[in-house]
Amino acid sequence: MSFGSYHSLPPDPPKEKYAFGLGLVELGWMLAGVILSYKLFKIVPPLPVKNFLFTKIHALLPLFITAFFAFGKLPQTGLSISEEIVNMIEFKLRNRTLLYRRGKY
Repeated sequence: MSFGSYHSLPPDPPKEKYAFGLGLVELGWMLAGVILSYKLFKIVPPLPVKNFLFTKIHALLPLFITAFFAFGKLPQTGLSISEEIVNMIEFKLRNRTLLYRRGKY
């Protein structure tokens, strides 16, 4: 290998798909959204609209929110929204070691 040549990075392993072409994390988020939407559908009364399609449209709000967490990605890092939230929580809860040296600065 000569100077200036780089090692090629191995390709990312293929993502495992379980049901409907979704990975395990996406499937978990969508399943949680369906369960929450169903519970909201049973609890909240229908909207006073004549069209049946729009009477329970607000019950789908949890499904849209969980779909955002499952499929949304941050352009700066390429991580999904849920992974970024977990990283932020781990960063805030980490053990910190502060070093103090007398006479420096």
